[in-house]
Amino acid sequence: MFVATTNEPRIFFEYTPRTKDLGAKIVFIQIAQSWHDGRVVKPSALNAGIDFKDADTTGQGWHLDYVQGEKDPYYNGDDAPDVLDIGPKFGGRQGDALAKPPVSAKMNDRPNYDDSWFPTGTSKTQYQFVTAVFSAAGADAGTYYQYQAWTFEKEKGKKAKITLGLSGRDPGPDFKDAVALWVGNHPSPSFQLPPLPPPGPPKPGHMTYVVKAGDTLPKIAQAVYGHDYLWPIIYGPNVSVIGANHDPFKPLYPGLVLVLPS
Repeated sequence: MFVATTNEPRIFFEYTPRTKDLGAKIVFIQIAQSWHDGRVVKPSALNAGIDFKDADTTGQGWHLDYVQGEKDPYYNGDDAPDVLDIGPKFGGRQGDALAKPPVSAKMNDRPNYDDSWFPTGTSKTQYQFVTAVFSAAGADAGTYYQYQAWTFEKEKGKKAKITLGLSGRDPGPDFKDAVALWVGNHPSPSFQLPPLPPPGPPKPGHMTYVVKAGDTLPKIAQAVYGHDYLWPIIYGPNVSVIGANHDPFKPLYPGLVLVLPS
C-alpha cells in the first residue's frame, strides 16, 4: 500500500510491501518539471543554484530530483546525501519486503521557493513532481511498484501549497526517460533498468539496433540510412516496442532493441 499525505509545506510518503513483493531494498525515485508563469523552463531558470540539473533535463522538461554529487538515482539511497534523508531526523528509511515482518519504505520532501527568488516580471512558480516506489535489490530488482504525482505551487506574496495528483502502478515513459537520461549521464552500478519488452525476431534482410542514451528516431535514421526524415521506416516495425503516438524527437529508452529494415 502506498500512502501520500501532506502537512504543508512538507509531503510524506510510505509504501508498505505487498505479500507478492520480493524487493530487498525498496527506495524512492523522484522526478520534477519546472514551470514559470505557465510555461516549462529549465531548472536553472527557477534557481541558478541547481543549474547542474539542466543537462539531465529531457525534451519534455523532466529531470531527476537529486542532490549534486549523488552516485545513485534514489531519493533515499546509500550515498552521503541520501543517508541524510533516511536518518532519524527526517524520518525516511529504505524498505524490505523480505524482512520478518516486512519493513515499509518512507520518505518526505519539503520544496520551497522564496519570494526573493522570483525573476523580475514573474509571479508564479510550479514544480510538478512524480514520486515512484522502486525495488533496487532482490528478485524484484528493477521493478516500479507504484507512483504518486503531485504539485508544489508558489505565487509571489502568497503561501505555497501542495496538491496531490494522479497515482498508479507504472510511472510512464516521461518518468523512465528522465531516469534513463540521468543514468546515461551519471552511470550508476547500483541501478538496474526495469525489464524491457522482448524484441521480435529479425526478418530476412533486417538488422537489430540497441538504443543508446540520447537516441531519437531521426538520429538513428540519420546514422543508419543517411537521412533523419526516414525515421518512419524504423518506427513502423517497432511501434509495439516503442509505443503508440511516440514523439519522434523524444529520446528513446536506452536498451530497447529495434528491428531495422535493410
